[in-house]
Amino acid sequence: MAHNSIVLLHGCKKNIGDFLIHDRSKSLIQTALPQYDIIELKSWEPLDSHVEKINSAKALVIGGGPGIQEDMYPSTYPLVKILDDIKTPIVTLGVGWKGVPGDSLTIYRDYTISSQSIALLQKMKAIGVRDIYTSRTLKRMGISNVSFNGCPVWYDQRYIGKRMDIPKKISQIVITPSQNALFHGQSVDLVKEVRSLFPQATIYVSFHRGIEPDKYTSQSESTNIKKMVSEMKQYNVIIKDTSYNLENIAFYEECDIHLGYRLHAHIDFLSMRKPSFLLHEDGRGNGFSDTIGLPGINAWTRRFGSSKVANTSVLPKNLLMTINPFAVSEAIDYLNEEIETGFLRFHGIPQKIDSMYEKMNSFIKEQVG
Repeated sequence: MAHNSIVLLHGCKKNIGDFLIHDRSKSLIQTALPQYDIIELKSWEPLDSHVEKINSAKALVIGGGPGIQEDMYPSTYPLVKILDDIKTPIVTLGVGWKGVPGDSLTIYRDYTISSQSIALLQKMKAIGVRDIYTSRTLKRMGISNVSFNGCPVWYDQRYIGKRMDIPKKISQIVITPSQNALFHGQSVDLVKEVRSLFPQATIYVSFHRGIEPDKYTSQSESTNIKKMVSEMKQYNVIIKDTSYNLENIAFYEECDIHLGYRLHAHIDFLSMRKPSFLLHEDGRGNGFSDTIGLPGINAWTRRFGSSKVANTSVLPKNLLMTINPFAVSEAIDYLNEEIETGFLRFHGIPQKIDSMYEKMNSFIKEQVG
């Protein structure tokens, strides 16, 4: 049978980070395997009606995102009712875990994956993961077909081979707040301190998951965000709803630095060789920082007591953590240190990304093609 296509699953609902993951995943596949057509399907919808199309393809690719969760299958990825109905190889590109809070206890004691999810992982031809924490978690569970290749968003191919863009003057700044209510006050404090440090700069506050309520943003979440927006406006900032469309973050290319909580804003800036300073909401951020070799700041501190909490996307997980009262001070100190040293910690980042790009390209050719 001739296999002329690759099926690519994406998670593009509202969060602009998911659109970045999909765009870069598709670009990577097209560059490595230009001979194949790409069929795009939604990762959160059942695929039973597409089985014939999937089995006629060269591979079924899951493109990035924090999919390695307890209920990976059939909740995060419903796929099909009977996994054996999928005959074509399944490969992931840069999937990650979602550990809360995201420390060693989370990796080695608390993180669990259901037996159904384990069955899916064992069925996969190759599991490309985005960070070392995800790799450690899977290997601890006996999953061996794991390859660390970075997140697809690492690789903006326009910038491969280019040096770090060290700003001579910081005049345009992007801040991404946390949309977790736990970090509401901390996010406002970050805006306040950045404005104090850069009184003349243009500061954009970018909401990757949007502001207004809709089918992907609850009324209570929107109310929290709107309150945050109201509190931030006193610091003379420009509020941006950057959800749904990649054109909404095109202005990032004109900005000098990023500070904030949104992991894929952080990765996007680094992919463009621009300095970025990440506050970790959970293990997604911790895993990336430890992998790429940049410090990062824990927005949380662990609250000891409970030995185990289920790793679901709802938030009794906040019982495991409380806010780090020094996180904003740490972030500002980190920024000042980099300004004073000419952004010394960032000088090796382009070489790391370029090296991993070659690894990702080879992985796609060998495991997808």
